[in-house]
Amino acid sequence: MQHVPEDSWRKDPRPGVLVIIFGVGIVGFLGMVVSAMIYPAFVAFDKSISASISSIDSPVLDTVFKAFTRLGDLEIVLALTLGFFAFLWFSGRRPEGVLLIATVALGTALGSFFKDVFERARPDLEHVRIPIPDTYSFPSGHALASFLLFSTLAFIVVLEAKSLSTRVAVIAVGLFLGVGVAFSRVYLGVHYVGDVIASWMLGAAWMTVTTASYFWFTRQQSE
Repeated sequence: MQHVPEDSWRKDPRPGVLVIIFGVGIVGFLGMVVSAMIYPAFVAFDKSISASISSIDSPVLDTVFKAFTRLGDLEIVLALTLGFFAFLWFSGRRPEGVLLIATVALGTALGSFFKDVFERARPDLEHVRIPIPDTYSFPSGHALASFLLFSTLAFIVVLEAKSLSTRVAVIAVGLFLGVGVAFSRVYLGVHYVGDVIASWMLGAAWMTVTTASYFWFTRQQSE
């Protein structure tokens, strides 16, 4: 049996960080499930703030957020995922390529599974700017898929980038795109704010599983 030094967690804090993020993600997601499903005060607040956001009247924002929501469409996310996967695979970064496709594909499937489990109806709002999808509302598939894609790409770049400015810029761009897609779903009237927040919580929890697997695999390969 391999001996693990007692101070291994001090030398490599990543496992501890991942455990914390996973815990926050899972607790946050379960909290959103309970709140959105059975807590009337939260449901009323969620509907009220979502209605306020979707009632904003701006032709410019209509155009902007329709473009953002298109970026989060499943076919676009999967096409981008496959494209970046191919780039990583053929450039010799195969573990990173597997990390990307596993995180996005399996995480998106997980979100679809939870939609069918919780069966939360789509918002019945006065201002709806795009056709309402025939799927359930909770969690938001667009918000989840875009979160997983942009967060994983940012994670991979941050791992390899030596420049702090590059890391900050990549994180900022990923955050901007992810928030833009998520906010667009509420603005366009097809999701509640709670659906989006739950997606981020679920996405964070799932990413800790795949990144922990990535760290374990790459460490095994280097030994």
